[in-house]
Amino acid sequence: MSVQNTRSLSAPTVRAFTLVEMLAVMAIVTLILSFTVPALDGLVSVRGRKGAVNILMNAAEQARVSALESSSDVYIGFAGSEFPEKDFSFTRFILFRKTTDQLDGNSTARFVPLGKWTRLPEGISVGSKNPSITYNGGNTGGEVTIEPADNFPMITATTVLKTIKFNSTGMIETPSTSFLKLYIYEGYFFEGQDNYTKRKAAQNSSGALFEIVSFSRMTGRASYDTAAL
Repeated sequence: MSVQNTRSLSAPTVRAFTLVEMLAVMAIVTLILSFTVPALDGLVSVRGRKGAVNILMNAAEQARVSALESSSDVYIGFAGSEFPEKDFSFTRFILFRKTTDQLDGNSTARFVPLGKWTRLPEGISVGSKNPSITYNGGNTGGEVTIEPADNFPMITATTVLKTIKFNSTGMIETPSTSFLKLYIYEGYFFEGQDNYTKRKAAQNSSGALFEIVSFSRMTGRASYDTAAL
């Protein structure tokens, strides 16, 4: 066999990437990621806030229907600034109702929890500022004092909860103030104030926009909105 024929039968030569080409590809990938990551982060943020809206609206409907079915007062109670577990503050709520001796056989209990504490999505809180239902200051007419004998999860001492009260007709009885809104933001409550972790400058402005769950006093139904605080 000739030398020429031997060469023609050999495996084809594979060309490798040069260092310059690899660096160029890495630079392009890095550039693409620099645009993609903020977009994904924003998507996660929106999903977190909208998730909190859905959770709160579903809880309101559950409380309203429970009040109608049981012909009893049903509450949504929010962990506030004085809650024993500080990481619960303005991030968790619980549904409960009034009780009688016939309902639970416990003459010392005045309320019965209708489940466990529900947590909002990670990094999401309800606002503590006026005019939110969970306003961290003054009496808004919706406070309920829970005693250890009521057997609420995580409550081992007298604790005051900000609440929304649905009466036996499904109507919201308290808070009795004119506003019935929950403001939702990305951040946490610390040292007596809301601390924003996203859109910080915008949220601190006078015209800041928040996701809002609004309640109709007459029907007890919740709706979604965005508005300035």
